[in-house]
Amino acid sequence: MGITVEVNSLGEMCDMMCSNQLPRPRRRRNTKYLYDENQSPEGMVSVSQLQTFLSCAKKWSYNYIDNLTPRVDRAYLTIGKLCHRGLQVAMQTAWKDQRSGLCTDYYSTDRWKSWMDAGVNAIGEEWREYIDSVPLLDEEVPDMEQMYYDALSVFTQAYEEFQPWKYQVETVVRDGKEYPALELHFKVPCPPTKGLHGFIDAILTDTETGFTWCTDYKFRRSLSPDEE
Repeated sequence: MGITVEVNSLGEMCDMMCSNQLPRPRRRRNTKYLYDENQSPEGMVSVSQLQTFLSCAKKWSYNYIDNLTPRVDRAYLTIGKLCHRGLQVAMQTAWKDQRSGLCTDYYSTDRWKSWMDAGVNAIGEEWREYIDSVPLLDEEVPDMEQMYYDALSVFTQAYEEFQPWKYQVETVVRDGKEYPALELHFKVPCPPTKGLHGFIDAILTDTETGFTWCTDYKFRRSLSPDEE
């Protein structure tokens, strides 16, 4: 276990990032647009780090200084990750249909249902990979199974509320190859660190208004309409 470091302000956090006292992030997010060549995230501040620090400086220290993480994620976090993965794959499938000319009618029920099916399958694959990688106790298995079914319910409701068939997934070009504008990494100046970085979940154009949106997916922890 590492030595716990007291950090009392955002300025101190940024100074620590700048002086390379923080370890390299444990893993990189699965995206084709992460870091430029010969560039690493070390010394950068992430949006999630800022959110964690503002909610609890001690939690930030445990997570980013001592590398202490829970053996099993809390249920609502895992549900959010599963739903996020489902919508990512659904929009990837939509982009492929749009690029191939299969979406002349954006309100085609068959098309948007196939996108949802792709998302549901992705949730199942992500859930299976997750539980296979964690040594669960026997008494934990039922809760994890319930989590999977809850994630499917939250995802399907969120998908229908989001109405993805109303949007055109934008295209980005890198090294002469086209990709869907999904899971895009960004970095902006944030002295004295090497930059503030984060991810744009999707860049979508509303087919009715023509407005283009940088989108960040957020999912409720349950289907309760009263939950904020």
